[in-house]
Amino acid sequence: MQYSSGTNKELIEEISVLKHRIMIFGQSESKRKEIATVSYFLIPFMVAVLLFFGGLASGTCSATSNPLEVRIGSETEFPPYALVDKNGLPSGFSVDLIKAVTNAMGLSIKISTGSWDTVWNFLVSGQLDVLPIVAKLPERQRLVDFSLPHTETYDAFFVRKGEPAIPNIAAARGKEIVVMHSDAAHHELLKRKFEGKLIIVDTIPAGLELISSGKHDAFLCSKLIGTLSIKEHGITGITAGPIIPDYKRAFSFAVKKGDTELLEKLNQGLLIVKASGEYNLIYDKWLAFDDPWRKVQKYLLPTIIAVIAFAVIAGFWLVMLHLLVRKRTRELAEKNEALCHAYDDMEARVRERTAELSQSNQLLQVDITDRKRAEEALRASEELLRQAVRVSNIGIFDHDQLTDTIYWSPRQREIHGWSPDEPITLSDFLGLVHPEDYEGIVAAVRHAHDPQSDGIWKVEHRIIRRDGTIRWLSERSQTFFDGEGDSRHPVRTVGAVHDVTEQKQAAEDKRNLEERLQNAEKMEMLGQLAGRVAHDLNNVLGVLSGYSELLTERIPAGNPLREFAVNILKSSGKAAAIVEDLLTLTRRGVRVMEAAKFNNIIVNLIATPEFDKLVAYHPNVIVKTELAKDLLNISGSPVHLEKTILNLVSNAVEAIADSGEVKIKTENLYLDKAIDGYQTVMEGDYVVLTVSDTGKGISASEVKNIFEPFYTKKSMGRSGTGLGLAIVWGTVKDHNGYVDVQSIDGKGSTFTLYFPATREKAEEETQKIPMGQYMGHGESLLVVDDIEEQRQVATVLLKQLGYQVNAVSGGEEAVEYLKSNKVDILVLDMIMEPGIDGLETYQRILEINSHQKAIIVSGFSETDRTREAQKLGAGAYVKKPYLKEKIGVAIRDELDRK
Repeated sequence: MQYSSGTNKELIEEISVLKHRIMIFGQSESKRKEIATVSYFLIPFMVAVLLFFGGLASGTCSATSNPLEVRIGSETEFPPYALVDKNGLPSGFSVDLIKAVTNAMGLSIKISTGSWDTVWNFLVSGQLDVLPIVAKLPERQRLVDFSLPHTETYDAFFVRKGEPAIPNIAAARGKEIVVMHSDAAHHELLKRKFEGKLIIVDTIPAGLELISSGKHDAFLCSKLIGTLSIKEHGITGITAGPIIPDYKRAFSFAVKKGDTELLEKLNQGLLIVKASGEYNLIYDKWLAFDDPWRKVQKYLLPTIIAVIAFAVIAGFWLVMLHLLVRKRTRELAEKNEALCHAYDDMEARVRERTAELSQSNQLLQVDITDRKRAEEALRASEELLRQAVRVSNIGIFDHDQLTDTIYWSPRQREIHGWSPDEPITLSDFLGLVHPEDYEGIVAAVRHAHDPQSDGIWKVEHRIIRRDGTIRWLSERSQTFFDGEGDSRHPVRTVGAVHDVTEQKQAAEDKRNLEERLQNAEKMEMLGQLAGRVAHDLNNVLGVLSGYSELLTERIPAGNPLREFAVNILKSSGKAAAIVEDLLTLTRRGVRVMEAAKFNNIIVNLIATPEFDKLVAYHPNVIVKTELAKDLLNISGSPVHLEKTILNLVSNAVEAIADSGEVKIKTENLYLDKAIDGYQTVMEGDYVVLTVSDTGKGISASEVKNIFEPFYTKKSMGRSGTGLGLAIVWGTVKDHNGYVDVQSIDGKGSTFTLYFPATREKAEEETQKIPMGQYMGHGESLLVVDDIEEQRQVATVLLKQLGYQVNAVSGGEEAVEYLKSNKVDILVLDMIMEPGIDGLETYQRILEINSHQKAIIVSGFSETDRTREAQKLGAGAYVKKPYLKEKIGVAIRDELDRK
């Protein structure tokens, strides 16, 4: 009876509403006309008044609320949107616009300027709140949030005068196109998989100058910005093509990720500025300087339109008002009559429905226990499936071919680097497939969709995610078909995806380790075999050399047999040299180790008769040297190292068939982390020897065998024994070093030997600069380096130079230290992991002490971030490893600099 009672109540309420409407419509005809007439004029007036006072109240509230300081970042070279004026103050369209928006919302602001990379990194890291002019790109949406668009601009290709214009991106195919680093144009070309060569520059003027100087084909950027830069910088010989019709960029405000409160304020402020007309004033000031039609739009055209519109609307309003009153009066009379009939029908339906429900309630005693149990079992199964999918780390996808819609589970989107709410298409998926696997995937999809196939797809392939990382995926799917025979067609594909990158990497690492172990075992076995062979050969050679020498002494000169005996004796000597090389392989451990200067070993070798003979035998080959002046010492055996260098140079010279060049180079190298090559070279300080040639090179199939004894492509007995590189391998291993080989078949080879550096001094080594010239005077110094051994070396060296030294292991620790301590100078490592690097460390330290002195050190070459730190005030850049003279002079010079 409860169900019946509730239904009757709803029907009774509906009847009451109808009665109320009938009462209203039952009023007199004159009353209805009076209400209608007043409403047409009163309602618009009230709406206008409410809007006016609502806006006034909003403005008052905004003005009286406590102001919130917003940190704004502005670029220095993006006119007319963002620039620095002659007084060094931020200026431009975006600066005026953000000031107007924040002022409308009662916000106070602080504007900082810098390059695009600087202000962008500050926004992402949370050091800034807003960038006022940012193109909204998918890659950036993952890092920041965007406001409503406030400006649009079109791009164009800038080419040299006299060259044909490039009307669109398709016409630029195969050309060399210059774009600005991280610009929207750069992202657009990458998104469209531009088939040509991209040249990246830091600023728009730099790109325009390249085209003006005759380099490359075109520069792609905003037509307005590019045109203004040409005028401002006086760039000649360049012209802009037509705007690209199918590509435009929209600029928005960008805020810190998740700062929804500030984003809402900016959106509200932007609407207020646009509604008040202030936006048009800012636009005219910066963006309409070469647009005469804009002035017509601003003054004459609005006046004409307003007059015409007023006349038309006034006449139309009077006619329509008269017609509307007559029509509405007629409609109301008809509805009044219809509602009366409806009321009678409704009462009859209520009585009928009440009787039906009463009868139904009497007949209803149904048992739904089984249905409830089935529903509970279904929910439990669904939950079990969800948990199983989650635990198995598998992604699920479902493609409906009839509607061409695709569903990706959250894990599937995470695997592919796709955002949770972003739509996905089949072409989007194929765009992520690694180019080397693309054809295989397309073939697999075609097979799965073929009506004659079983619809099963099982494949492993790679994808390149938006962040550039490569992942290995194992996919399996089933396509379902509809119809029979020739009318059979695919309707749905469901499948699962598993990320197997770690398994693939583990298998590859295992294979590499097994291969290296096999190589080591093979070299060890060959060394032992060589020792046994050398022992047996010595016994045989002793007999041959002895008897041949006796025959030489007893056979008189002029006898033909004497020449035979002499040849046997010479061959015995060559065989003895081979045996000596074999014995070198078996010793596996240089007994005499001393601190040696590697450059001296090379110089002494070049002065030997063997080297002169080698060069004389190949007169068309030029041997060059490039020896580092500040080369560290190594602990080793000069005799064995000299023979190693001679073997490498001999192989390099003989690899050149006609004319060419062999280069011997030495350098210091500090490795922050291990690098992979022929061998994995561990981190540390090294003296590096490189011997390169322009010869015929070594094929990939031969490289893995070249260090095996007797493996040679030379003519045995004339140009080699096959033991040269085996001797090199053994000597490097005896010195705890590493070997790397890089070769291109037909273009030459490069052998790189890494020997651990030592801080011990050679006997003949003398100091070049008197230490007194770069000694410290008790100044305080902080070493910032993430490698403990490097900190220890630097600390010892700098204390010997007379400094008070402290050391920390990273940028964050350095910042905390300097909050409560002062130092005269920093020795700042540029690359530190994990944590912030040297540039960001120095930026934070300058916020504590704007005059903090520092020098930069790094194991790698000088980078853009190093130069950026020097622009902020850092001193000299010193390449690792730490050398007392080099680091001492750099510190002394920086401390003495005013």
